[in-house]
Order: sequence, then structure tokens, then C-alpha cells
Amino acid sequence: MDNKESDASFITSRARMRRWPGRLIRGFAIVYIALIGILAIEELQRRDKVLALLTARENELAAALAPNTNADDPRRLELEKERREIQGLRARTTTLIVGGSIQPKTRPLKDILCELTKVRASSVTCDVDDAHRDRFRDFLAEVALKRTAEQRSSGDVFAFLIVIAAIGGALIRLYLPGEDEHDRKDDAFRRVLRATGGGVVCYLAITGGSIPLSGTSMTAYTSPATGALLGLLAGMFSTKVFQLLSSVVDTWVGKLMPADKRTDPAAKVD
Repeated sequence: MDNKESDASFITSRARMRRWPGRLIRGFAIVYIALIGILAIEELQRRDKVLALLTARENELAAALAPNTNADDPRRLELEKERREIQGLRARTTTLIVGGSIQPKTRPLKDILCELTKVRASSVTCDVDDAHRDRFRDFLAEVALKRTAEQRSSGDVFAFLIVIAAIGGALIRLYLPGEDEHDRKDDAFRRVLRATGGGVVCYLAITGGSIPLSGTSMTAYTSPATGALLGLLAGMFSTKVFQLLSSVVDTWVGKLMPADKRTDPAAKVD
């Protein structure tokens, strides 16, 4: 009897040891995805703040340039020059939000911030010496896709943020107990695929199928953190999300049907 119990405990311990590599990989993937999401949210929020800062400064300059001011006043000429520079920076920020960076190897938002500081203080230099840059920090930014996000439009970053948050939700769901026997036997690959689909659906539902083209802030329709949270929940509970969507579509299709066929059992949609 003791031998059987020792053999059973040995088999159980070996089975647990086999599960550890998979758990460690999933845990690392969750941490990595969380890091990517945090940096993507930070990038989107920084664009909003820079655009708001430029707009506020442009409004201040417009108020300072009163119509009754002498056109030949040196102070007025200086303010008009600064306003033109601010307008150019705001146009570049809007282009970054809508279409991404034109030059793939640049950090456009950091350059805009530096040039904005240079407008107020001409002694500031915006040239960055690659030899003195923290290469380890640059390497981490490349690995965490921070540099990639800096060179993409806000709509692309927002879509990627929601989908990768959904995949992270699916990986977290693997650590939670299954809802039923079928859910317990479901494999991780299919779960991640469902979560990816749920993230895409979540993105389409949030944006309404449109990308902001006016250059306004990303928070015009939702915040990046809220979008990431909804994507995470869509990945963790993708089955319920699709069941909810199915019931909504059934109701919508039923309303589109003629009134005389709604009560006809043969006219029901499968």
C-alpha cells in the first residue's frame, strides 16, 4: 500500500514538474504583454498632452496679438513668429496622430517636444548624439515595441493595444478554473485565437468602425486605458462575448424581418 502511494505521489510530482515550463512561459508572456500595453497607453496619452499643450499655447498667442496692437511693434512680430512655429508643430503632431511618422528611424514626439522647448529658449539644442545614448534603454524600448509605437499612427497603436490586451486576457484565463468540462478541455491555442477575434470585435465596437481623422485627441471617443481594459475582459471571457453578440444579432435580425414572419416558427433564424 505504501509503495502504491509513493508511486502515485512520484507520478503526481513529475506531472507537476512538466507543467512548470508552460506556466513560466505563460507568466512571462503576461508580464511582457502588460509592459507593451503600458507603454502603448503612455504613448497615446503623451500625444494627447502634447497636442493640448500646443493648442493652449496657440490660443494664448492669439489672445496676446490684439487687433489694436501696432503692426510694426517688435513684440508683435516676435509673437507672430512664435505662433507660426507653434502652428507648424501642431500640424506635425496631427500628422503623427493620423498617419504616423514619415521617417521610420526617428522619435517624432520627442523631437516635437524638444523643438517646442527650443521655441521658448533658443539656447536649447535638439541634436542627440547616438554615442552617448543609453543603448541598453534603447534595446529595451525596441523589445517592448515602444519605438514601433512611436512611429505608428494613433489608430494603429490603439487597435494593437486592444488586441494584445485580449491575448493577455486569454493567457490569464488559462490560470483560472474552467467554467465547465468542455472549457477545461479546450486547448490554449484555440483560446488565444478566440481572444484575438474578441479583441478585434472590441476595437470595432469602441471606435464604431472609424479612425479619428480630424487630429483631435484619442480621448474624443474613449481613453486608451478603458479600451485596453475592455480588450482584456474580451479575451478572458471570449465565449460569453460571442454569445452576447450572437443574441444581439439575433434580436437585430428579428427586427428587420417582416412583422408577419416574426411569429412564424419556420422563419426563425438558426
